[in-house]
Parts: sequence; structure tokens; C-alpha cells
Amino acid sequence: MSLEHWDTGCGYCEAAALRMDTDDANATRSLRRSQVQLRRYVRRNSLTRLLTFTNGAEVGWQTRKAALDDVARFIKVHGVRCFGQNAVVMVAEQGGRGLRWHVHALIPSGRWLSYREIIRTWSTFLTNRGYISASGSHRWHAGDDKHQHSGGFSSARVAAGYAAKYLTKDMLLAGEYGSGLHRYRCSRLDFPRPVVSGFPSLADALADLECHAIAMEQVDALGTFFTIGYWFEGG
Repeated sequence: MSLEHWDTGCGYCEAAALRMDTDDANATRSLRRSQVQLRRYVRRNSLTRLLTFTNGAEVGWQTRKAALDDVARFIKVHGVRCFGQNAVVMVAEQGGRGLRWHVHALIPSGRWLSYREIIRTWSTFLTNRGYISASGSHRWHAGDDKHQHSGGFSSARVAAGYAAKYLTKDMLLAGEYGSGLHRYRCSRLDFPRPVVSGFPSLADALADLECHAIAMEQVDALGTFFTIGYWFEGG
């Protein structure tokens, strides 16, 4: 946000504008971190099959948290029977028509899914939660809300990019997130864990990692170059 839209003679207005700029920057960084982590989870666990859960009640889920809570609870209770003992990542999206919430879940491909049984179980679950559908059932299907990608994606990398795009819409809903609220949910994931090692020198570390370092340099006012860090490229 530019300060040109504020009365620069008012210290309060300038401070408020700077706070808004800081809040926007923090929200953007938070979103980027969530997207990076989501991509890692999807690729690490080879999640290529997309599923969509909807709520057919006249008044469905009112918040992202409510939608994710219900789907996460359903998968915790019925997931093994319906989808197998698989890793899963869930993201929620607010649709363009009626702004109704629905939830997308990514699981590994390769398992046959019983549509009739899953829809029956999902509908019973939501009905017991107090969501009554006029048709008597709540919709569930493989693929996205446009019935695309029902057979899965060509790779986990493509699936990760598709899932991450749903979080992009969160920039318009940044105020919804507070302490303890998350943009996505996951279960049974194989989490990548860092390996920490100690070496007496940079040369020893590079030899062990089988990679080489590219020095990042900066020049001071006297024209002297000095190293400020390194980029590492794997072999």
C-alpha cells in the first residue's frame, strides 16, 4: 500500500499505513511458507489422486475451518475402510457459485474406490452432524469440483502445484487465520526430516555432501569484496 494515499502530515496515518504494509508482507510470507510445505508433503508422499467432498445442506459449512474439521474427522474415522491406510492432504476451497465451501483431498493413486459406499458413508456422516441434504445424499467424487482429473495427475509434482493454487485464494481471506488455525490438514504423512551433521571445515562438509558451493559476495564502500554466504549445488 502506497503512503501517497495518506495524509503524510499525520503521524498516526503514516504509522497505520506502515502497519498495514507489514501485515500484508507477513501474510504473503505465511502463504508462501504454507505453499512450499504443502508441495513438499504431496511430492514426498506421492499423492496424485484428487478427491472432492461437498456439503449439500441448504446451509452448509460457513467457514474453512468447519469444512476441514468435518472432512478430517470423517477420514480419521472412515478413511482406512474407504481409502486405505494412505497419507492424505486436505485443502478447502470456496466455490464461485454461492460461495459454498468444499474440500479437496489428495491421496496416492492405485486403489479402487467404491463410489456407492463412500457416498453412503459420507452422507450418513454429514447427516449425523446435522447437515440435511434435500436430495438425501451429500456429493462426493474423484477429481476436482469440475469433475476433471478423476483418474489422478501424471505426477506428484503436478498434483502439488494444483493443490498449492487453492491456497493462493487465501490472500483474500487472510483475516480468517489466527492463532492455531491452519490453511490445510494432513494425516499419516511421511514427513521429510533434516539431517544435521558437523564438520571441521566447509571443504569437509562439501566433500561429504558431494556438492560444490558458489560464494555470494558483496562489495563495501571501499570496493572490497567479502563473502556473505554460499549457494550449494548437488552433484
